Amino acid sequence: MFEPPDRVIDLSNPIDETIPTWPTFDRVRCEQTNRAARDGFTMERVDMATHTATHIDSPLHFIPEGKTLDDFPIQKFMGEGVVVDLTPKERSSTITVAELEQFESEITADDVVMLHTGWDQYYGRTPEYLFEFPHLTGSAAEYLADLDVKAVGVDTASVGGWV
Repeated sequence: MFEPPDRVIDLSNPIDETIPTWPTFDRVRCEQTNRAARDGFTMERVDMATHTATHIDSPLHFIPEGKTLDDFPIQKFMGEGVVVDLTPKERSSTITVAELEQFESEITADDVVMLHTGWDQYYGRTPEYLFEFPHLTGSAAEYLADLDVKAVGVDTASVGGWV
């Protein structure tokens, strides 16, 4: 049986027309289509790519026959969190296995690992946030997967670098 957590920390960003999007994506569009005073109900339309704002990438994002998010139980997306403080990271730098190994004693299987690079200071439609963010090397991503963590979160635009 699922035990609810004692505390939940919501790290999602609000969605509005100013939210940063991947540089090759259209910007978010929000429109109020109906108003309760006039129409008897309030309704909004939001148009955005699914890889915008706070989101989870499914294996299908990169693997043609990969799973979608609904193939996983909801428990896969929640768990104990551990913050890995990697600050300060330089522009376009990589996050390596050696850096992560320093935190191995703090990370257990099924943790949600949040990588803090300090890049949240550039959040927005800035060149630094959109193009110059620190990112995981392939071997660092594999290292975290081998630790059986549930998820990895970042304070950057992506876990992978801008290509």
